[in-house]
Amino acid sequence: MAEILDPEVTTGAGLEEMPTGKQFPPNYASNRPRYEKSRILDYIQECEEVMTQSKVNTDRIRKKILCYYLSYSERQVWMQMEKYKTGTYQQFKDQVLGFHPEALRQAKGDISHLRIVCVPFVGTKRKHYDSLIEFHLKFRHEAGKLETTIVSNRELAELYLGTLDEDFRDQVLEALALETGNDKEKDLVRGAEPLAWGKYLEKAEHLANVRKQFSDGFNFERHLGSVLPKPFSFASPTRPSEAPAGPSVPKEAAPMPVLKKELDEDRLLQRFHSMLNEKFNEYDHKNERFFDDIRNTKDKMDIMLRNPHNFSLNQQSRPQRPPPMQNQGS
Repeated sequence: MAEILDPEVTTGAGLEEMPTGKQFPPNYASNRPRYEKSRILDYIQECEEVMTQSKVNTDRIRKKILCYYLSYSERQVWMQMEKYKTGTYQQFKDQVLGFHPEALRQAKGDISHLRIVCVPFVGTKRKHYDSLIEFHLKFRHEAGKLETTIVSNRELAELYLGTLDEDFRDQVLEALALETGNDKEKDLVRGAEPLAWGKYLEKAEHLANVRKQFSDGFNFERHLGSVLPKPFSFASPTRPSEAPAGPSVPKEAAPMPVLKKELDEDRLLQRFHSMLNEKFNEYDHKNERFFDDIRNTKDKMDIMLRNPHNFSLNQQSRPQRPPPMQNQGS
């Protein structure tokens, strides 16, 4: 026997009825799901939580509950939709979202919305660990919706890397190039076929976490100038045309790779940390001797307080100091 999908059908064998009890709030209760057009996704989620708590299993009652908490006029509109009587709950929900295009884009993902998510995090540096983690949570959530659409991995990777600070972006790409064993300056990760966009997020988190551990170790923070990121592209760099032969000009020293700079800075920070530890150990040794002197003095005071008479006799029996000599010229 086919399942009855029309919520208005109330007679028949084995039909599930509307739930009752504390787990099912009535449409006048203060804790009922509240519908607003701007928060349709929240309303649907709240209704589905009520369905779960009330253990509703049939599409017929699920559709009825979705309309139950609406105002009278709004309920009449939803009940006129085709899928209300003939479709499953999922089909009816999709039809409802079709009348809320903004919510539909938010539910299925939209590249323009992902770009809006990236705006507050433009120029994120390696030292901005907390901000980076927040950015990654939001980016993963929105990008995960887009993986099943026509948005390519290249577009997601370029959008993410273009949001990072230029120096930090180069550090991520340099680290991935070394990790993959590529000796040709980042060709593997910036060439025609980029890595999966999640790889860049994972490497950025790792680099930022390493720097945070060093900073937290001895409360050392570097303040560098802000540099806005330049537009980023995975297009392979083209070689400049060869210049005509001429007098040889001494080549300038090649700039130090960004990752090597970071390694040198980390070694410097470790050395600085060791020096601070040596100083603290020296001060601890001096403080220990000082406290030993205080403890000895305290012991002597305790002896004096327990037997002040003997202490006074000892003081009287001690030879007196000679009076100071007067100047003969006076």
